[in-house]
Amino acid sequence: MYEDSGMRSTEAVGRAVKVELLRRGMTHGAFAEAVGMTPSALSVRLNGRTPVDLNELDQWAAGLDMTPYQLIQLAKREAGTAPGSAA
Repeated sequence: MYEDSGMRSTEAVGRAVKVELLRRGMTHGAFAEAVGMTPSALSVRLNGRTPVDLNELDQWAAGLDMTPYQLIQLAKREAGTAPGSAA
């Protein structure tokens, strides 16, 4: 999805979620609990070692009070591939 930036989709989504959690002052543990995952399962996905599936993307977006589309747009901005991004 984000080949132009050299970043895989899973990595871009993970980075976007980490940035958003930091912005909100939310811990990974609290977010994992909110989306029904163990902290270790969340960690391997946030770090790009395990792909994020569509159900998880939907759960993560809901856990961040946004739509999946908004989360994907945030991931694109983090990857530097969205219109208006600083890539």
